Amino acid sequence: MKIIQLLVLCCLLSNTLAAQEKEMKTKYGKVTEEEVKMQYYSKDSSAEAVVLYEQGEIWFDYDNLSGVKIMFSYFGRIKILKKSGLDRGIIKIPLFQGSFDERELLRNLDGCTYNMENGKMVTSKLTKESIFHEHIVDKRYQDKLSFPNLKEGSVFEYRYTKETPFSVNITPDSWFFQGSIPVQWSELNMIIPQNFNYRILKGGYLPFISNTQGTIGIKLGSWETIGTNHHMAVKYAPAFHDEAYVTSKRDYISRIDFELTSIEFPDKSKKNYTDTWDNLSKTLLKSEHYNEAFRRTGFLSSIIQELKGVKDTTEKIKRAFEYVTKNVQWNNKVSVYAHTDAKMVFDNKTGTATEINLILISLLKAIGLEANPVILSTRGNGKINELYPSLEQFNYTIACVSLKGNDILMDASDPFTKPGMLPEHCLSGTGRLIKEEGSRFVSLIPTEKNMRFEMLTASLNTSSGEITGSTVISKGGYEAHEMREAIKEQGESNLLKDFKKANAEWKIENFKLENKDNISESVKLSFDFHFPENVSSGTIYLNPMLSGRVESNPFTEQTRIYPVDLTAASDNAYMATIKIPEGYVVDEIPKPATVALPDNLGKFTYIINTSADAIKISSRITLNEFYFAAEEYELLRNFYDLIVQKHTEQLVLKKK
Repeated sequence: MKIIQLLVLCCLLSNTLAAQEKEMKTKYGKVTEEEVKMQYYSKDSSAEAVVLYEQGEIWFDYDNLSGVKIMFSYFGRIKILKKSGLDRGIIKIPLFQGSFDERELLRNLDGCTYNMENGKMVTSKLTKESIFHEHIVDKRYQDKLSFPNLKEGSVFEYRYTKETPFSVNITPDSWFFQGSIPVQWSELNMIIPQNFNYRILKGGYLPFISNTQGTIGIKLGSWETIGTNHHMAVKYAPAFHDEAYVTSKRDYISRIDFELTSIEFPDKSKKNYTDTWDNLSKTLLKSEHYNEAFRRTGFLSSIIQELKGVKDTTEKIKRAFEYVTKNVQWNNKVSVYAHTDAKMVFDNKTGTATEINLILISLLKAIGLEANPVILSTRGNGKINELYPSLEQFNYTIACVSLKGNDILMDASDPFTKPGMLPEHCLSGTGRLIKEEGSRFVSLIPTEKNMRFEMLTASLNTSSGEITGSTVISKGGYEAHEMREAIKEQGESNLLKDFKKANAEWKIENFKLENKDNISESVKLSFDFHFPENVSSGTIYLNPMLSGRVESNPFTEQTRIYPVDLTAASDNAYMATIKIPEGYVVDEIPKPATVALPDNLGKFTYIINTSADAIKISSRITLNEFYFAAEEYELLRNFYDLIVQKHTEQLVLKKK
């Protein structure tokens, strides 16, 4: 018998279950007519469905065949409010198989649909024919439930108990208080024996209406001990939508995660499950292909000899980076591990981001630089928990050169970046530098900005009724990166077509694109233009922001629960000179404006100056930070309200 099976767990005492039953707000099978007749959800009238109630229970059990088991029971009740919500009646319950053919099992599965017909409530029970057992891939399975007689206005509910042997998973599943539809009430009850030391990790931004814990007596076989009884509940959780300016859904959604740190057995022995960050580094460096990448550099011998003759260190790094980006392309796959031999990746000219960056690190090491991998979790994968040393959090590797006390971060899988600049999907807060000794966290805060500068000159032609002119648009930082990616994906000609489509009234000529391949320089677009405008009457009304105006506020919600993550700071400037037509004078111009966000977070300036023959306009929007807390959201929204207002104001010209 395995040691872990010496820890005998049993179901909860009957009086404990009775006490919990009294705490429940509702019971399975007790659907009310009011719930079935409900036509909309008062907290969110746009909701297609709403979870009226859900409850999860977690406890531990033991049997001689499976050993320790994590027990989880679920009860949920959902209301369908619109036809678009009918798909909510298909429930998928994931199940996993362990390494010894043990698998998670569902017990006591039950469900019903409720409808009002001819003034009476009609119940349609979930049958065996509506339950499908499906194999997904490898050791992943699912039970799919399709609820009968489901229609607009239906209420359906279901419950089940899931058994998870420790050989399959040593932690309970995460519990989500939020989902893609509103949740009126969600609660989780857990009883964890004192022998099981779990970290309970709370995520999200919603407050608990209940968050209590206490001790309770339980039996471990013939040995009586105590457990900790946790109760957590959230009321009126709004639907979580993938809002603008957020990272991964997992960074924001309210949930509970678990990490098993250790188990203390009745004989006083102890098994630890947590690792240390230093051990994690050593484990990764010993893994196949990861360590091998640093030892095998023969296939790089020619470029190594060439770079050893370069005296300037910065130039060495730049040329090493460019060599790798030009010789190996990213296959769009991510993994924190390297799965293919470095030479094979180089010969095939394609690999994962981790494999490509390991080649870069090998090259940098071979020419005498202190280079190491940095593992991270991409933005879509969610931020890492620095208190939780686990490789499962990570899915990506970049390169780091330590030079004069500074970290130069690089991702050679992206040819449109440069040393010191990471692609946006890598800007996820913190990464971990991997070394045998001296492993540490490194900041992934962007060093580049979204930069756009436009210089425009124009004339008002009263005889033709047109505005004619020319403009030069310079894009730097992440604006340039986005432009170069668009050119690669769409081609130059399609880029021009899209630009013309976005400015449908403009007739564009002499279009020119510069520095598209010179990553060290800003991308420049220049062209001549003319477009019709009412400039032939005695009075001319003109918006001086002929281009580059902010026409709508990107922050439309009145309030916001989540912080705003703009990825990078920004600097957007527009300068224009508009020639005054002969015989006209400036009668009225918009007032200047200067607005600064507190703590130097950002600034907007808008200035118009006039002379006898020209009008000069300057508009500049700078955001010095990319991350704004929810409490700062109103400031940001009001800031952009003013920008939109100023960018819509007109100036007036009249005949002398």
